[in-house]
Amino acid sequence: MALRWKSLVLIWILIFSLVILLSFLSSLLTTENTRLLPVKRLEKVTLQLKWQHQFQFAGYYAAKAQGYYQDAGLDVEILPAPEDVSSVDLVLRGKADFGIAMSDLLLLRGQGESVVALATIFQHSPLVFLAIKNSGIDHIHDLVGKKVMLESHSEELIAYLHSEGVSLNQLIQLPHDFNPLGLIDGRVDAMSAYSTDEPFLLREAGINYLTFTARSVGIDFYGDTLYTTAKEIRENPQKVRKFLDASLKGWEYALNNPQEIIALILTEYSQRHSREHLEFEAMMTDRLIIPDIVEIGYMNPGRWQHIAKIYQDLGMLSKNFSLEGFIYERNPRANLFWFYLILGIFSTILGLISWVAWRFYRLNLRIHQEIKERKQTEIELRALEKRYRTLSENAPFPVVISYIDNGIVAYLNPEAAKQFEIAREYVIGKKTVEFYTNIEERNQLLTILLNQGFIKNYEIELKTASDKHFWACLSATIIEFEDKLAAFTSLVDITKTKVLQEKLQKQAITDELTDIYNRRHFFELGKAVINQAIKSNQPLAILLIDLDHFKSINDTYGHDVGDIALKQVSSILAKHIREKDILGRLGGEEFALILPETTQDKVLIIAERLRLMIAQELIIVHQQKISLTVSIGIATLTENIYEINSLLKKADQALYQAKHQGRNCIVKSE
Repeated sequence: MALRWKSLVLIWILIFSLVILLSFLSSLLTTENTRLLPVKRLEKVTLQLKWQHQFQFAGYYAAKAQGYYQDAGLDVEILPAPEDVSSVDLVLRGKADFGIAMSDLLLLRGQGESVVALATIFQHSPLVFLAIKNSGIDHIHDLVGKKVMLESHSEELIAYLHSEGVSLNQLIQLPHDFNPLGLIDGRVDAMSAYSTDEPFLLREAGINYLTFTARSVGIDFYGDTLYTTAKEIRENPQKVRKFLDASLKGWEYALNNPQEIIALILTEYSQRHSREHLEFEAMMTDRLIIPDIVEIGYMNPGRWQHIAKIYQDLGMLSKNFSLEGFIYERNPRANLFWFYLILGIFSTILGLISWVAWRFYRLNLRIHQEIKERKQTEIELRALEKRYRTLSENAPFPVVISYIDNGIVAYLNPEAAKQFEIAREYVIGKKTVEFYTNIEERNQLLTILLNQGFIKNYEIELKTASDKHFWACLSATIIEFEDKLAAFTSLVDITKTKVLQEKLQKQAITDELTDIYNRRHFFELGKAVINQAIKSNQPLAILLIDLDHFKSINDTYGHDVGDIALKQVSSILAKHIREKDILGRLGGEEFALILPETTQDKVLIIAERLRLMIAQELIIVHQQKISLTVSIGIATLTENIYEINSLLKKADQALYQAKHQGRNCIVKSE
């Protein structure tokens, strides 16, 4: 009894000591925080938009409406872009504290301006080329010689053109009026646009359109980026940090509550766009921000470096450009003096308390033993779980566990994080649907899994967090994970196998030398397209093209030069035809081209254009220039000629006449 009383006294002494210690620490920290964070009035802040009020800037409206700025001690004014002054100039001159720009911030930095990127909101740029479908522009190369409206700050589209071998000098550039009406009435052939904005007007008018994006050739720039100046960060670091944190919080709210923010824009900011227009913009904006995959505001230094490299290749940025100081450091190293001082004091007191606790350790030995026995079962279960987790952690292939009911990721091993190019701590709690290239296929997989209880060796195309696609062989089974039904999924990357299959398939249908369709596949496609033309009563023409004096080239310069000539002719033909046209090499120096939906008048124009383009080509061998010419025979689909062999026979007769008329000419069969 005396021993128990002594233990109680010691425990009360221990508790009393802890209370005194905690009171001291609380008083110290409260005093320090009060000294560091004095009460202030709301601080005036100006955010300069780069355009007019619309959903593109929804996060900032949300941060203001929800009181996030006010809670941070800020009174924020959000200004639309003026018509006569660059919004960037206003920030650089100190007329605004913060601004929004595209990836061309790098160019300003390269020009010596002290701009600093705070956070990237749009992970992908919305900039695209816009053209009316069936306007004759089916590929980016079709813009050559066309009337194009190209807005300022569109360097990524210039890079897109450059990568495709198209220069600005080849376009007829017109002033940009930011209205797709010019496309509709034919005043312009194409225009730069935001995928979140102008396409809605065409959809509303019921007009089919095409978009050409730089992402199709691997040029993936950041979109809207919040920025300020180095001077602002140096003089007002707390204001910058608080504004950034509140803005990102606002963006998270806006993306989760788009209808509420749309109503806010219409009532308090602008009715320039209709509700339906803003809803379209909200949907497209979410696709560019991808908040379920990438943390809002996240910036990858490696990606900024890649963008800078593209600018350098275009000659827009010096080769010695450095990113140092361009990317804002959200969490700078803190001064830990007071922390270490308090930690030292606490450790000293904790040592004294530990010495006291050791004195009555023996009195509690029996209690600890009983607790240990009760926990033994739990420890064994944890050990078993640890063993299975170790197996998954060290598996040489990706493993992902996701809950069945909501598709949330519960676990993934290091190989899976590496495969999907994403940090494990970030993806846990996010949905798996963003890693599927086809959401419907993901739903089909879930149905199969629920019906069968497992999936085995299912081939599917997936994508990483950086939108890089790959093929995987997927197997899955249903398990219980943390008291919930989950899918245990393993993957094997089979992209190389798929590429090999595609390569073999391509070899089976293409000519090895010229890389166009071989004779067998040309006839297969030709039969199908001719039957379709007959059913739909559409015109169709076929060209039989023969390289002039090919035997003389082979005899004089050798077969290697002859092969070069064949490659050049096939390359010119392939480069200047439509997607629906069918081009093949029938053998030797003879090529055939099927032109669906092509009238008799139009086929002569096309044939003459191809003949002239080939005639402009020269092959230089041993400082000698070899000119290339072709003879072309034409046949068109008529009531009497309705299958490919008959068409080719007619075209061959016309080709024979072209050769006898001196070559380098065109003859159309009657």
